[in-house]
Amino acid sequence: MDLCREAGLVKLGNVAIDGAKSLANASRKRSLSYQKLRDREQKPARAVEDAMANPPDSAAEKERRRNGAKKRLKRARQNADSPRRQYNFVDPDSRVMINAARQCYVQAYNAQVVADSHAQVIVVAEVTQQVNDKQQLVPMTQAVQENTGSNPHVVTAGCGYWDTNSLQDPVMRGIEVLVAPDAQPQPPGAPLPGNAPNNAEAKRMREVPDSDSGRTKYRLRKAIIEPVFGRIKEARGIRRFRLRGLEPAACEWKLICGMHNLLKLYRHRHPSPQTNRVRRASSLSPRCCIRPAKGLSPWPTLVRTALGIRGPSGTILQLSWSGRRPLGAGQSHVLCPPSPPFRFQSL
Repeated sequence: MDLCREAGLVKLGNVAIDGAKSLANASRKRSLSYQKLRDREQKPARAVEDAMANPPDSAAEKERRRNGAKKRLKRARQNADSPRRQYNFVDPDSRVMINAARQCYVQAYNAQVVADSHAQVIVVAEVTQQVNDKQQLVPMTQAVQENTGSNPHVVTAGCGYWDTNSLQDPVMRGIEVLVAPDAQPQPPGAPLPGNAPNNAEAKRMREVPDSDSGRTKYRLRKAIIEPVFGRIKEARGIRRFRLRGLEPAACEWKLICGMHNLLKLYRHRHPSPQTNRVRRASSLSPRCCIRPAKGLSPWPTLVRTALGIRGPSGTILQLSWSGRRPLGAGQSHVLCPPSPPFRFQSL
C-alpha cells in the first residue's frame, strides 16, 4: 500500500468499507452445537452404565432403542440448522455465517476491506469472526488512520455497518461518514419498518441522498468496493482460505490483498497499449461493407443503415449490429475492425 501511495494511487478522498464471507478450509458438517458436544461426551458413560445395570435385552427391545436413537438423531439434525454458535473440529476459529448471495449457512470468516476511490487500492484488510459488520466501522476506520497517518475525507459503508454508537465514536470526528440506515430505502412519507432505527442520527442520514453531493458520494461506494471483491473472487477464483485458524487466515487475506495492490501498481507503471478501434472514413477503401464469414448467416440479426457518409474517397455503407447505436448523419467515424464472424471487404 505504501508503494501505491508513493505512486499517487491513494488519495483518501473517498474510501469504501465492505466485507465478504470467505469460506474457511473446513466443512460445516463438522460443526456441533454445545448441546450436541455435551451429549457426545456423556454417551460413553451412559453406555457403560446401561451395560452394567441391565442384562442383555431381547430383539424387540433392541429394535425399540434403535428406533428411538434414529428419532433423536433426526431432531438433532433439525436443531443444528438453526443459527447458533457451533464448534468446528477442523477449524475451531471459523464460524457458521449466513451467505447472503447464496442464501445459506457456510463455515467461513468475515473478510473486511477498505478501498480508496482513486484507483481501488486496498488500504486496510482484516479478517474477523463476527457474523455481521455492525462492529467493524470504527476499527476499520482506525486502521486506515494507522496505515496512512491521516484521516479520509469521506467514509461510505452499507447498511450492515449501521450502528449509532459507532457513528458517535471519537474516532469518526472530522470525517464525513455515509452509512445507509435502511436496507430498503422507503419513499418520502412512507412508514418505517418496526425494526428500522428512528433516532436523530438515522433521520439525518436519510436526508443525505436528497442532496446532490451526498447522493454522488454515496453512489460511488459500489463502484469503489464491489470491483475489488469481483477481481478477487471471480477473476482470480479465490473464494476459500487455504490456511486454518484466525491468524493464518488473516495473513493469507492480507497476502491476497497485497497481490491486488501490486497488480494495480504494475498496471500503473506499465500500461497496456490501447488498440485504436476507431478510424477515419478517409482511411478506408472507397466502398466498404461488412460481410458475414463463410458458412454463417447473421443477416437477420443485423440492422443495415445507409448513412451516405462522404469522405475524400467516396460513400461508405455501414452495417451496425443489433444493440449497437448506428452513426448519426454527418459523422465520419466507423467501428473498425468488427468482431468475428464479420470482416471488412472491398467491393
